[in-house]
Amino acid sequence: MIRRLSLVSRTEWVLVSILVLAALLRIAGIGYGLPQMVVSDEPPFTLTALQMLESRTLIPALEPEAFRAVLLYPLYLSYVLLVPFSVILSFKYALFEGGAELFRATLLGDLSAFFLAARLVSVALGVFSVYLLYRIAESLFKSNAAALLSSFLLATSISHLSLSMVGRHWIPTMLIYLVVLFALTRSRWSFRRRYVLALIAAGIGMGFSTISILSLPLIGIYYLVFDAVSPARTLADSRVFLGGGALFAGLAAIPLLLYRGGNAFLGSVSVYEPKSLLELVASPAVALSMHAFSETVLIALFLIGLAALITRIPRAAALIALWSLAYIATLYALFRFEARFMLPLVPFYALAGGYALSLVWSRRTAVIVCVVLLVPLAASLRVAELAVRNDTRSLAREWVLASLGPEDRVLVYVAGMRVPTSPEAVEELRALDLGLVRQTDQADVIRGNEGAPHVLNNLSAIPADDTFFRDLPTYARTQRYEYLGVCRRRCEASTRGDDGGGRAAREIRRLRARHVCRGQRIHAAAAGAFREAQLWSYHRNLSSSIICEFPSIISTRIFSNIMDGAFFAWLRWERWDFLSNPPFSRCLASSLRSSPRALRP
Repeated sequence: MIRRLSLVSRTEWVLVSILVLAALLRIAGIGYGLPQMVVSDEPPFTLTALQMLESRTLIPALEPEAFRAVLLYPLYLSYVLLVPFSVILSFKYALFEGGAELFRATLLGDLSAFFLAARLVSVALGVFSVYLLYRIAESLFKSNAAALLSSFLLATSISHLSLSMVGRHWIPTMLIYLVVLFALTRSRWSFRRRYVLALIAAGIGMGFSTISILSLPLIGIYYLVFDAVSPARTLADSRVFLGGGALFAGLAAIPLLLYRGGNAFLGSVSVYEPKSLLELVASPAVALSMHAFSETVLIALFLIGLAALITRIPRAAALIALWSLAYIATLYALFRFEARFMLPLVPFYALAGGYALSLVWSRRTAVIVCVVLLVPLAASLRVAELAVRNDTRSLAREWVLASLGPEDRVLVYVAGMRVPTSPEAVEELRALDLGLVRQTDQADVIRGNEGAPHVLNNLSAIPADDTFFRDLPTYARTQRYEYLGVCRRRCEASTRGDDGGGRAAREIRRLRARHVCRGQRIHAAAAGAFREAQLWSYHRNLSSSIICEFPSIISTRIFSNIMDGAFFAWLRWERWDFLSNPPFSRCLASSLRSSPRALRP
């Protein structure tokens, strides 16, 4: 008895250690990019919750115009955020001295506290999903070792990790699938209770993401594999499915009643695009390849574990394989393949991978297994390190605020980058009559921002073929602009033919080339980083920042790349190269010494 209690306590200790590791890895990146909104699809959830508090309504359908610009997805995640946001607002208002208009402008100037709260919610849900997977594996495999190893693989998965650091809907969506599977695997629960709760969870999931509807095939496959005994029994069970299905339909309809326009995911439907049977057959390999180059160990263990399950626990193998194929085929037929869309598959990869490792786990092989697990651990630690180093746009923003003053003039052509500016710059932006003035710009006018540099933000929002870019070199010269914040990827886009008309890219490159001088090279450490789970290729979506001073230029070359060959994974990043003419190099070096530590030589 004492030995048994000791074994249980040891298992619990290991589980707690895994959960603590998962939490630390995810908390490391919650400040990434702030106070700028550099993570795609993150602002809608935070801004929707704030708009609810401002409008004093929980039903956006009652005030559709107020939510039209921010509510792009189902709003249950925004409901979850209302509680922490209310607490934050209460504290901020209690400590604020000034009128309501100035209070609102101050909030808009820095929404970091709200984004941090949203990201902490995502971290908590991500860690909870690791625990939930442990319980699921424990039920499926009847093995503590398999359950612990599965949870470790999910805790160190870089796709799961990177999406747990940001306040997006993908972690809650993935959690819905795990809650459904958790309910189904409760052997001590009655049949009715297991399936009704699973269908209720699926219906609630529709309020987080429409892709949660694919939990219905998961429920159906689980029933066919584990609970379908005979046609007569299936006929009797149909009453439970009819009742549960009605509950699912009712719950799925609620988000549509609350606000019909909040479903940007349906805009991704590609059912009418050309498809082929050959591509459908190859789609599982394509889906696996999206993780194979970044998480080679996980995918290799998944394939090995699936093969082992076929002979040892065929029902579990059928569940994992059939649902994975159904999910991939549905994405191919109706949507498209993107890394974040594959996140619900990652727990199933971890399930089979953990089982594979449990088969060889023993005192003799423990060292070998630990060496294998060091690979995903090293990769996850590297992701956390890069997240702490922060986004280049944030570093560029810090450099501008630390090094420039009211007499300096800056153009910003970087998606997601915004620098606090003077009221005069906002009025100049308004005078361009291109619809570029945002609420945050108007907040700068209300606050006054004394001492801020003259920064013309939001130029990346101008259509690439607009005539503004044709006159940009002349405009920059006549308006005495000295600095240019520019996205290297967009500047080079026209040479690859993927930047609309290409005029913006050509004119920005021409503006840069006209003022580049050869001279002394100064190196400064920089933070190349990731933006989402696309760590297995060069970050096509990464808008790395460049600060140029005429006649000098600071260029950025940042590649965050995963190399997983021969069970080796590492993220590689390059540093900023500061190119300047000799007379200016001393001034630039002096500025860097007074700038944030991340940019010092």
